[in-house]
Amino acid sequence: MPARPDNAAVSSDPRRLREVLDAAGYAEPTVLAALGLPRLPDARGMERRMLLHRTRGGSPLETLVRLLLLGEPVGEPAFLSAVAPTALADWARNPRAVALAAFNAALNGVASVECRLGDLLAPVAGERFDLIVSNPPFVISPDRSYVYRDAEVEGDAICREVVRQGAGHLAEGGFCQLLCNFAVPA
Repeated sequence: MPARPDNAAVSSDPRRLREVLDAAGYAEPTVLAALGLPRLPDARGMERRMLLHRTRGGSPLETLVRLLLLGEPVGEPAFLSAVAPTALADWARNPRAVALAAFNAALNGVASVECRLGDLLAPVAGERFDLIVSNPPFVISPDRSYVYRDAEVEGDAICREVVRQGAGHLAEGGFCQLLCNFAVPA
């Protein structure tokens, strides 16, 4: 079942959104530099086409400029790439993370995102995808005090399980992008 955002949890920490914007370099001076302009543009007419051309590279900054400044829809892979530096590292693997992901999608007008809470790929049993992105808790350590980095299993077991399960959920020609650590015994 799709998770519903907890508005109190989301609105109580606007710093998270600022971190996503900062990670992409989304600030007036860097946006102007990326666009090669001396001032913020009027996003209509001829200038709009030029700006779309200048932001076609797909970097997180270009994606956010297209979405937030130009009001241009961006695809889900581009959106996920734009928010990945912060979102995948800090907003994953707990109910609050699901609420923040839903909030972020709504904030950015991305209607094709459905947020589900569950263990690894259990919430999408029987489904196949063109793109799977995962940043599981992967630090190989005896310490298990941080939900964002410590798995509840030993060694690299969680990373191996994500790889096993992910392969079975890929559509023909699909991609699985993972950030994992694997143990290499001496």
